[in-house]
Amino acid sequence: MNTLIKAIAALAAVISLNVSAFAGDDDFSGKTMCVFGDSYVANHLRPYTEAWHSKVAERMGMKYINFGRNGSSIAFDCSKEGFGREMTERYKELPDSIDILLVIAGHNDADWVAKYGGWDKFTKSLDTLCRSLKERYPDTAIGFVTPWNVDRPY
Repeated sequence: MNTLIKAIAALAAVISLNVSAFAGDDDFSGKTMCVFGDSYVANHLRPYTEAWHSKVAERMGMKYINFGRNGSSIAFDCSKEGFGREMTERYKELPDSIDILLVIAGHNDADWVAKYGGWDKFTKSLDTLCRSLKERYPDTAIGFVTPWNVDRPY
């Protein structure tokens, strides 16, 4: 639990240091935060309102939009498995106006890489997603969290 608290504190510090749109403004009340990603965002098996990012937004008086989808992947279309289109397509469904965009994804890609096309496809898709989000949201603070240390055989 202590590690989780440290990780959340570090993420909050990184976001607060990089939120140039709010320079000098420590009141996030009324701002919109959208969290985009996989089951970690959707808060699989629990209501998304119980996820830490939802609680942060609530505590700071922010409007919160959850775009989490179980099984979501950055690079791979997992529609056949019932998990939907890749995030390089799904991002187009995000709202037009967001103050903070937090992307938490890549966990499922670590599993799908061997099955659907390898690391080259993943890295190209990750680049495409990051570039596309920066183009679409030039004035939005964007944070990105991808897999922590996982034990993979490939």
